[in-house]
Amino acid sequence: MKSSDGRWDYYLVYILAFFTVSLVMGFLVAIGAKPLEAWFQGVATVAAMLVGIATLGVQRKHALQAEKEKDRVQRQDARNAVIALKDHQLKLFNRVTKLGVLAPTRRVLTKASTPEDPHLFNELQSSAVMLRDLPLTSMHIEMIHYVINLRENSVVGAAWEKSIQEDFTRISTVKREASIFVAELEKWDEEIYGL
Repeated sequence: MKSSDGRWDYYLVYILAFFTVSLVMGFLVAIGAKPLEAWFQGVATVAAMLVGIATLGVQRKHALQAEKEKDRVQRQDARNAVIALKDHQLKLFNRVTKLGVLAPTRRVLTKASTPEDPHLFNELQSSAVMLRDLPLTSMHIEMIHYVINLRENSVVGAAWEKSIQEDFTRISTVKREASIFVAELEKWDEEIYGL
């Protein structure tokens, strides 16, 4: 009794129960059962219980379907959020890898400023703050470790400005670290879409 959407299964049970009760009642009338009202009441009681049980089953089935749909939507929303955060961080780290090697001078970099990309370090700082303040409880459980990895990457990225300010020659190390992060983040798409 498996149908395409499941609703017709219960209708078929109801119809079969009605015809079965009708046949039994017809048989009882044919054999001349005298207390016919008691038989009708008994059969009607059993039929009412069957209908009540079937109704509970239908309601439970619909509740489970609604819960599955809600979970699917939450997973998709969390997946989309993580992908957006990952893409943002990937763009920032790609910009770090494109920084030119600064000539080692005694000039001090101003806050969040490099000649090639004047707002890069400010955006790295903002990204770190945004990820730090993002509540993990808002994420589906499958996405939490990705958010934690993004947080860790952003903390390292936010520290790069200070590292370069202390020693301009560290820019090649910073670019190498950014390249490693870029390679790691580019692998995430297959993992995330596979969930």
